[in-house]
Amino acid sequence: MSVTLRPMRADEYPAWAEKGERGYVYQMVEFGGMEREHAAAKAVSDFATVLPEGLQTEGHWLYVIEADGQAVGCLWFAERDMDGRPTAFLYDTSTSTRAGAATAGRRCWSLSARRPALACSTCR
Repeated sequence: MSVTLRPMRADEYPAWAEKGERGYVYQMVEFGGMEREHAAAKAVSDFATVLPEGLQTEGHWLYVIEADGQAVGCLWFAERDMDGRPTAFLYDTSTSTRAGAATAGRRCWSLSARRPALACSTCR
């Protein structure tokens, strides 16, 4: 199986963001005990705050995980300041339920371990 990471395309971003917001709402309701309406408003607000320019937001990288040329997941990380040092912060990683997606996800980790050093000019 060939696994690659490629930058998310502009046409893929809206569906990804919508799915991400839904997942965030679910987590806040199910695990945080938040009312659904409040969670939904918070999800919209938080995504707008964290990714104000969408894919073009400086210091954030969104990748699509492909297995044998088929999209099977996503990886989102950003450069954040941790105690005065630039650090790669993983916001989200997900794989689909398609056959081979779990294997692709594991292989993605080995690829992503090299990506922050390539994408974050100040991350070391």
